[in-house]
Amino acid sequence: MAQALFGTVTYIKRPSVLRLSGPLGMSRLPVSSTYEYTLEPKGAGTALKLTHRAIGLLDSEWHNAHDQGWKELWVHLRAFVETGKRYAAT
Repeated sequence: MAQALFGTVTYIKRPSVLRLSGPLGMSRLPVSSTYEYTLEPKGAGTALKLTHRAIGLLDSEWHNAHDQGWKELWVHLRAFVETGKRYAAT
């Protein structure tokens, strides 16, 4: 199994903010990312907001690739939160 460092927790404000910094799995490139998850009240529920910033040698497809990756993550996270279904790689 391949392993990669995605980030180190750099800030926590319970119960609403979690911030991480690191290469986000791109350890072979001089890249650093900071990404933050924020919980915000929304009507009777809660909205999960993601902010992601990166600097370094980013190729022209970086934004599209990460945008698609985050969207896929949200699908699996929502399934887990709503039904308890865990992601299983195929």
